[in-house]
Amino acid sequence: MKVVIVGAGSVGTHLAKLLSGEHVDCVLIDADSERLSGLNEFDVMTYQASPTSIKAMKEAGVQHADLFVGVTPEESVNMNACILAHALGRQRWDVHDGALTLLGIKLRDSAEILNRPLRELCGPDDPYHIVAIKRDDDTLIPSGLDELHANDLVYFMTTKDYIPYIRKIVGKEHYTDVKNVIIMGGSKTAVRAALAIPDYMSVKIIEKDSKRCEKLNELFENEEAMVIHGDGRDLGLLQEEGIRHTQAFVALTENAETNILACLTAKKLGVRKTVALVENLDYVNMAESLDIGTIINKKTIAASHIFQMLLDADVDNLRS
Repeated sequence: MKVVIVGAGSVGTHLAKLLSGEHVDCVLIDADSERLSGLNEFDVMTYQASPTSIKAMKEAGVQHADLFVGVTPEESVNMNACILAHALGRQRWDVHDGALTLLGIKLRDSAEILNRPLRELCGPDDPYHIVAIKRDDDTLIPSGLDELHANDLVYFMTTKDYIPYIRKIVGKEHYTDVKNVIIMGGSKTAVRAALAIPDYMSVKIIEKDSKRCEKLNELFENEEAMVIHGDGRDLGLLQEEGIRHTQAFVALTENAETNILACLTAKKLGVRKTVALVENLDYVNMAESLDIGTIINKKTIAASHIFQMLLDADVDNLRS
């Protein structure tokens, strides 16, 4: 399989690295030679040229590619590049929306599946399969001899009906469902999250800019969220707004350090589920080591969705 990517920014380079690990024939095009220079150690062919140059596309072999991806910072460049690539004979696929569910769960000492070979846990009659294990800085594709350890981040493939069973064997069946959510930062991401949250959850958004608070109140016409003017790092404000009765705290400010520290504070105050937006990739591993909960990085999410689309496109390349 051959994949051509235009744009060697954070998304493009991250995607190229993922593909190189899968031994996919990958070409990365960008006009900036400095962006391309950091990929010398990976099995990726780089090509310095304009993303919308027909001559460059032909020389890079776009007409023979199975997938073309435009991820430059400019939306118009991405659209034009995809239009040109399509004209040169690019194929396309729809993303498969199957019935399977992938769960990523961090194991604690209470999990009943620790320190046992996977061949004893994932037999043909068991309703789940462990597809990957993240241990410290390493991601493992497990075999039947591998064992699960405390603090492993384990990815279970199962169906929705068996999610309660998975929660039981990992020692989290008694965790209360999320009903009260506090979001720190009234960004566009916060707005979309609040609008997507189901009706049975109560949402509060804490925003320190008064003008943004006024805008948020206009956006939430149906009272999807309560908007509070204040600093989400203020312990007095958090306690006043019922942080001790909150099951989820989401930090979505533009500052990664602020989000990390806010989630650490929420954890100490008893919040079970914390989510931090960390845009700086250099901070991601550090944030994960602090065990603050879930780390969200929009660039890696975008790259991962594209990578998933590629795997769904060619079933022969999938592996169990």
